[in-house]
Amino acid sequence: MNSKYLVQYLCNGKWMPIINTFNSVDAAKYCAISKITDLKKLGDKVGEYKILRWNSDTEKWDKEENGFVKFYTQKELDSFSTNERGHKQCPQGDYSEIKNFPPYCEFANGCVFSEKCNFGKGCSFGKECHFGRRCNFDYGCDFGGWCDFGDRCNFGECCFFGAVNAFGRWCAFDRCCNFGWECNFDEECSFERECIFGDYCSFGRNCECEFGELQNLYIFGFGENNSQNKSAYFFRMTDNSICVRHGSFAGTIDEWEQKMKKIYAHNYWAKKYLLIGKAVREICEQDL
Repeated sequence: MNSKYLVQYLCNGKWMPIINTFNSVDAAKYCAISKITDLKKLGDKVGEYKILRWNSDTEKWDKEENGFVKFYTQKELDSFSTNERGHKQCPQGDYSEIKNFPPYCEFANGCVFSEKCNFGKGCSFGKECHFGRRCNFDYGCDFGGWCDFGDRCNFGECCFFGAVNAFGRWCAFDRCCNFGWECNFDEECSFERECIFGDYCSFGRNCECEFGELQNLYIFGFGENNSQNKSAYFFRMTDNSICVRHGSFAGTIDEWEQKMKKIYAHNYWAKKYLLIGKAVREICEQDL
């Protein structure tokens, strides 16, 4: 049986409940941090919270843990220690007062950042972090899952994202970014060449990839532990054409099929690739 969790937060000297219940401590904690951050912006005196777990035996809420949202300043950020690799260790908390972050910061889960922040290269973030709009990230940044990004964020080359991240409108990604499964992109996001997507990613209106305006994406993986172990990305464009990126190949589905025939003649791989191409065409026709 799944546990149920409830959040209460201290606001101006009074404990207030968040009406929703949660299935995990992490989800409850993320909600508490987000709520306290929003209230802090309004000028309320907040910071402390507690998480309660429903006890089905006693039919009462038991205290699971207490927490406190720390609001960090630039001075405190500068004072954080570094690990053996020289990466600054940044604990969980609210960093909304800070706009510029040096390279190679390592942030814990559930951190909160304001709009128009700038992050140096190689920064890494735990899961369930929240970012305001117009944030800029240099190349090689790494993000855990379930993070949330505001509109017009910009990402440098080779950024890596975990699963179920959500991006606002007009976000822009440089080449070779890598996304986990079920990431969601709002309208008019743009992707440079060679970005990698996990299964079940979804795209809003007028998103653009290296081939043009994107409508949908289908992914097929091939092989196991051999040279064929590459995913093929089939991009369905808004004009209903189909483009493919597979290894070093990038072009139309017709060009891709011709190349597979030329490379593999009539062996197993040629037949498999052509069957997949046929399946993708049929799926796209059904979606019209």
